Amino acid sequence: MSISIGYSDFSFGLRDLSGTPGAGGDRTREAAQQFEALLISHLLRQVREAAAEGGDQTMDTILEMAEQRLAEVMAAQGGLGLAGLVARGLKAQ
Repeated sequence: MSISIGYSDFSFGLRDLSGTPGAGGDRTREAAQQFEALLISHLLRQVREAAAEGGDQTMDTILEMAEQRLAEVMAAQGGLGLAGLVARGLKAQ
């Protein structure tokens, strides 16, 4: 399986974390959750693309948006547990 990540993968749904002074721990945790959401979204997309046998552009766009939102919700609720690991790793630096 090859993994290709485009620019839109990093910009869609990600919030700007640079403007919150004094909330380093919260920003770190949110950044870690966004990173986990990106990974979950990419995994979901790979599964969908592997199972798809053609389809129309509108349905693909709707499914992609649903995957993005599902990934964000999963990451916010603990997801795969990666956000906590990433946040602890970033705080240790």
